[in-house]
Amino acid sequence: MSTLTATAIDRPANKALTADDYFRAQNDRLYRRTDILFAVLLFAEWLGCCLWTFYFSPLTYNGLQSSVHPHVTAALFFGGLITLFPCFLVINAPSNWLTRHTIAVAQALMSSLIIHVSGGRIESHFHIFGSLAFLAFYRDWTVIITATVIIAADHFFRGIYYPQSVYGIATSSISRTFEHATWVIFEDIFLIYSCLYSRKEMREIAVHRAEQAQTNARIEQEVELRTEELNHLTEVLKHNNLDLENKNKEIEAERQAALDANRAKSEFLTNMSHELRTPLTAILGYAEIISEPEDPEVVQEAAQTIQRNGSHLLALLNDILDLSKMDAHKLHVQFEPVSPTQTLRAVNDLLKVRADEKRIGLVTSFQHPIPEYIVSDDMRLKQILINLVGNAIKFTDKGEVSIFVHSDEFENRLYFDIVDTGIGIAPENQHKLFNEFEQADNSLTRKYGGTGLGLTIVQRLARLLHGDAYLLKSTPHIGSTFRLELPLTLPNQNPALQPHAPTQELVAV
Repeated sequence: MSTLTATAIDRPANKALTADDYFRAQNDRLYRRTDILFAVLLFAEWLGCCLWTFYFSPLTYNGLQSSVHPHVTAALFFGGLITLFPCFLVINAPSNWLTRHTIAVAQALMSSLIIHVSGGRIESHFHIFGSLAFLAFYRDWTVIITATVIIAADHFFRGIYYPQSVYGIATSSISRTFEHATWVIFEDIFLIYSCLYSRKEMREIAVHRAEQAQTNARIEQEVELRTEELNHLTEVLKHNNLDLENKNKEIEAERQAALDANRAKSEFLTNMSHELRTPLTAILGYAEIISEPEDPEVVQEAAQTIQRNGSHLLALLNDILDLSKMDAHKLHVQFEPVSPTQTLRAVNDLLKVRADEKRIGLVTSFQHPIPEYIVSDDMRLKQILINLVGNAIKFTDKGEVSIFVHSDEFENRLYFDIVDTGIGIAPENQHKLFNEFEQADNSLTRKYGGTGLGLTIVQRLARLLHGDAYLLKSTPHIGSTFRLELPLTLPNQNPALQPHAPTQELVAV
């Protein structure tokens, strides 16, 4: 017999349980419950049998002498023997087939004992029918057959050898035994049918529960599957929402950048119109003066003014053309051996006049030994330095502008630091410096002029030369330091462009 407990019935969702499992579990629970019922019943019957004998037949007499009646001994001894062994099996082997059949035998013997101690009273025979009805609680027809066989054998043999103990008469009667057997068999027919029908119902219930469990299992699997799909879709939606939020942020940033670019271009056009109008007005005005010469000195001054404004216009147009070429990726550089010393001397000579006009110093200092030649584009290098040093001079009203040059062979870098003692740049405006069409402070445009293209071109040219240009530091009202860095040697450099050995002398201009 399976030891599957009734707990399995309470958990039909267990996917491993079949109809047979449920059927065995129901039987196990039924057998255990009925075993306990008969253990209690046997104890009660034993106790009742003892009380009966003690009350009705405690003594037997032989003349004036008395002794304990045999019924008392039979009730105590045989009743205890009949009761204790089945109870032992109920405790140690519950729901076992041996326990059930032992209880059937014990219950049949208890009926015989009760009939015996009652002196074969006809009323006591009803205990047999009651016992058979109680044994039907097992819903096991074999238990009823076992009890019937014991009862029939007891009545047959006692009816022959000791009829008074079973029928209350001194003479034996086989017909009475068959009559009793007939009534017992009559009851057995109905009880066996009831057991078979009950087991059929139990089987149907087990099948129903198994189907229900399978249905529940399928539903749970479907729910789990749908839950997993829902969780997956939720995660996908969360991910898509995050992507959408990020894209919205990117779109907003691009929109803001476009708005800033449009604003910057509008300001650029305003500045450019001013920058172009001013020299053109001067040129046209002085050209009219030259057309009517009166004083040679006036003519010479007008010619110089026209030349200076024309150069300014040319510089503006060159900046615009350079930027457009960079945007179209059509600006090319020509790498060749370039002398940093000679390039700086040329820049110094060109901008010295402008520095002298503002009465500020312009100093060039080589702080460390630098190569005599590097591989770069001399024209673009001059353009970068002129722009950086020119800006430093433009925004410096007192003090000096210094150019410090040093190299780092380990980093393969040549550094140009342009240091001024000018107006400086506020921290919140420093990030705008290298943006197209923007200046750190638009209010400075009206005072110092400019289009906002110079530093953008400087940085792009520096990167075309495999270097970079950036603001190293700046403090308002103290000054700024811009740095240009270039490689000492280019990657996969042509041996024909190999620079000469570095110079060891320190030069100050």
